[in-house]
Amino acid sequence: AVVSTQSTGEFVVPGITVVCHVTGFLPDEEDKVFWSTKGGNPFTYTAGTGTVIEGWDEGVEGMSEGEIAKIYMSSNKGYGKIGNRSWNIPAHINIAFEIEILAVR
Repeated sequence: AVVSTQSTGEFVVPGITVVCHVTGFLPDEEDKVFWSTKGGNPFTYTAGTGTVIEGWDEGVEGMSEGEIAKIYMSSNKGYGKIGNRSWNIPAHINIAFEIEILAVR
């Protein structure tokens, strides 16, 4: 993860609810954005439960409330050999997310 803003808030650990703004992009395709919550409702999920893809869960663990980081992952930690048709993500492609942790509870 590339951290751009650090914080001293509560940390993300498995089982905790995370509220975040997210922008997903394809670093191998000129940072083409495939999803973003910025300007809209934040995304809420439970950390460490498989709710999000493996690379996201691993990258966010240990981040803290108020922190912003870019998390880069290879396809095997992202959408793998299947890809994600909803977001037009091809199979076997590296992906990344910029994640801003808004709340941890």
